[in-house]
Amino acid sequence: MRCPSCKSAFVWPRPEQGMINAFYKNDSYKNYSPRQALELDERYHPKSITDAKRIINRCSDLAKRNEFLDVGAGFGMFSKNAHEKGFHVSACEPNGNSRKVFCQINGFEPDPGNFDREYAMDHKLEFDVVLLSQILEHVPDPEETVHNISTVLRKDGIAAIAVPYFGSALSKAQGKNDMFISPPEHLNFFSKRGLINLFVRNDFRLEFYETVSKVNRGRIEDVIDIRSLSHAVWITFYGILKLSEIFNMGMVINAYFRKIF
Repeated sequence: MRCPSCKSAFVWPRPEQGMINAFYKNDSYKNYSPRQALELDERYHPKSITDAKRIINRCSDLAKRNEFLDVGAGFGMFSKNAHEKGFHVSACEPNGNSRKVFCQINGFEPDPGNFDREYAMDHKLEFDVVLLSQILEHVPDPEETVHNISTVLRKDGIAAIAVPYFGSALSKAQGKNDMFISPPEHLNFFSKRGLINLFVRNDFRLEFYETVSKVNRGRIEDVIDIRSLSHAVWITFYGILKLSEIFNMGMVINAYFRKIF
């Protein structure tokens, strides 16, 4: 379903929470060794470390203190960069295999719990930055998740959010075949207006907004069948995606919100 006002969309009916929890805790989800995780990352442009540096540098510029929470931390690239930038890092990640990779990269294992109301109340007002990179599109109740972010953040804290842009140049070109439409993994599809409205009505203020294109070449090839094209043509295609960022039409929204109360 699509909101006629903000143009965001969502899966309906919503899957049950038990089904979602089982999906992410299943060992077959992101079942990669550290080497496989790094090899997968090599297929992305830019790689996670480049993406992490961009986001963590922005967080460092905006944050007033250094307690950092990485929600849905995955393999831990963002946490590693945040630590190197001087943040005191905590993390939560429900998938057991991802936690193992995270531990090998960061030297500690993230909390296995979900970022739910109970977790938020247990960590009330503990953090200065909360990062959700490629997480908000997965959750069954985005409103509750933003409320939980507000609960764990101190006043003037920063919510750093990265989500696929349902309105990017590539999304518009793909239409109903948008690669990010993949329930039960992805349940929410955010427009710029929809994402900003979600945070503003929960007492946040937008501090910075940009779009970027983080491209998995293999996935793009699967969707638009450019396997046979030359490297030069691929570079041209990727250049067009990067050009779309100038017009804020890149594939991913990176938005930073400050808690104002």
